[in-house]
Amino acid sequence: MKNKVLAVAAGAVAVAALAGGLLLLPGVGEDGLALAQNQTPAAPSAPQRIETTVHDSWTVTCRDVADKKNACTAVLRVADNQSGNVVLIWAVGKDQSDKLTSVIQTPTGIQIEPGVALKVGNGTSRKLAYASCSPRQCDATLPADATFLKEVTAGTEATATITLLDGRTAEFKFPLSGSAAALKQVSGS
Repeated sequence: MKNKVLAVAAGAVAVAALAGGLLLLPGVGEDGLALAQNQTPAAPSAPQRIETTVHDSWTVTCRDVADKKNACTAVLRVADNQSGNVVLIWAVGKDQSDKLTSVIQTPTGIQIEPGVALKVGNGTSRKLAYASCSPRQCDATLPADATFLKEVTAGTEATATITLLDGRTAEFKFPLSGSAAALKQVSGS
């Protein structure tokens, strides 16, 4: 299933909303807080065009901006079966160094040290270390190398496991349908 929506956006607010706080936000990283406190960073280029494509479980949003063409992020939202509330967000896109990165956004109330364990099918579990937490969510990251991408695109289901503050674990199982098309679009290949 593949659907496309085109929209025109203006201003830096659209860039921040598009990234969802996960990827491609200027001034984020080791010196991000100091940068925000000590000086005003240059405003990012306004998107010229935003295109959203749905590939089954994944939604890919691409934006063309003056300084970089076709910056895409694939997002998979995992919802609770009973409430329908989104409990986990998995995004894959290029970071500020133009390297593919996987980010899993979890609820707060978790133990930081164990990170997020991500297992595709019957494969080996990979650890995503938490990079940041805010009052609303925590973000765990992992470089999305060729081996990782091949594993995800070949898989049919994945499980993300987080450790809660009381030591219990919470598992989130979700389908990977559409991952091959979505990740191909993000990687540009």
